Amino acid sequence: LYERFGDWALVLAAYNTGPGRVARRIRQHGHANFWDLRLPAQTTAHIPKFIAAARIGQDPDRYGIVPAAMEPLAWDVVTVKDATGLELVARCAGVPVHEVLALNPALLRGASPPDLGAYPVKVPAGTGARTRLALGRIPADKRLTWRRHQVVRGETLGHIARQWGTSVTDIARLNKLGDVHIIHPGDQLLIPMPASLEARARSRSAERGHYVPPTGYQRVNHVVRAGDTLGGIARSLGVTITHLRKVNNIHGTNIIHPGQRIYAYRPGRG
Repeated sequence: LYERFGDWALVLAAYNTGPGRVARRIRQHGHANFWDLRLPAQTTAHIPKFIAAARIGQDPDRYGIVPAAMEPLAWDVVTVKDATGLELVARCAGVPVHEVLALNPALLRGASPPDLGAYPVKVPAGTGARTRLALGRIPADKRLTWRRHQVVRGETLGHIARQWGTSVTDIARLNKLGDVHIIHPGDQLLIPMPASLEARARSRSAERGHYVPPTGYQRVNHVVRAGDTLGGIARSLGVTITHLRKVNNIHGTNIIHPGQRIYAYRPGRG
């Protein structure tokens, strides 16, 4: 976020209310100054409190604060793959989930980041070995992983949920959207999905070797954008959905994902 906004107050605001909303306010206002932007009351109150807490923490004597005595924390570190939910980690460790959450306060969404591959998660001291063993025994289709989705104009949560093969409830819960599921173009959503489906989505474009096109046909491709459907792509390429499914080895579902490359074959110009 700092690379995007270049200012720590804006970074904290984006962390609190979402980078899409902060970016929109900057565009509307014409310059990037947190103190001049119209943001939700929760955010405008949060940043001064954060700054005050940081200053007090740096010099508590100056402000008459006596820090409470605390026992040093002890933990083991477990490296998790993909983006793993802390509730799953806690079950594998055999401890209440709040203990794992307390050891990983940076993971506000209750899961390791969705796009870093491997991530070190802290678990209570003495539980690391059994956590690793238990995690290793869980099949891929029983885990959840997460993908990022940038909202485009005209999208609804229902449309996004259908596109990714998940539910509105799960997306809203993961992104803390509350009862009113309001989203805006530019918002970054985390999408929960089974790891097995994620793996198929990543590899689908590489699984094209089984189709042999007729002589004289040329290959064309389409990079999936948010809102695309297999039927719409078929129409734009002048082929059938059946053809796309066969060429791209799409079996049992018409779910496609932004960034995925869809191939088709059409008669070449001679």
